[in-house]
Amino acid sequence: MKLPFAMFFLVIVVVGSSAQTAPIDTFRVSETVRLRGTDEEHQAKLVVTTADFSAARHRITHRNLPIKGRGATNVPVSSTTLIDGRPPLGANGGIPSTEIRSMFVTFDGLRIEVPARFYSDCYNPNFQKDYWGTKLSDDGNSLLIFMAGGQGKGLYQVIWILRKDRQHARFFNNCPECDHKDILNFFKEK
Repeated sequence: MKLPFAMFFLVIVVVGSSAQTAPIDTFRVSETVRLRGTDEEHQAKLVVTTADFSAARHRITHRNLPIKGRGATNVPVSSTTLIDGRPPLGANGGIPSTEIRSMFVTFDGLRIEVPARFYSDCYNPNFQKDYWGTKLSDDGNSLLIFMAGGQGKGLYQVIWILRKDRQHARFFNNCPECDHKDILNFFKEK
């Protein structure tokens, strides 16, 4: 009787723990836009590759944050992790489980690698349909991408603007309480 129960418990623990890990995969999306009043069509394809976080590939440091305010001593009260000198988005100050390894976009056949500085601090990404969206600009020269990544207190929102001329931009917000449904509604409007 004890052996079947132990095996059942082991199966439940293994299945439960594997279901909680972030998906490691290559995510692809394609957007097409037709220029108004013409037959001209533009297409952008985005490919994002993720992997398990590997501490060996990064420089991980901790910094202590002192108490601030009236009568406070400069005694460290908390520690924040820095990865490659930057605070990690989506890791809640700790070590993340998933990282973005590469990102590239193809505009009408022209492949453009996105520099790592635009995504290298975005950990524990979420590419499920309720957490990310893409939209190609009307002229087909820019791809707008939104993602809500992380978990719990480590939630963040990021918007990437990837451009054919390589003048990319990124905006992010650490915001565990923010609702991103209105932003995703914008991305669903075609």
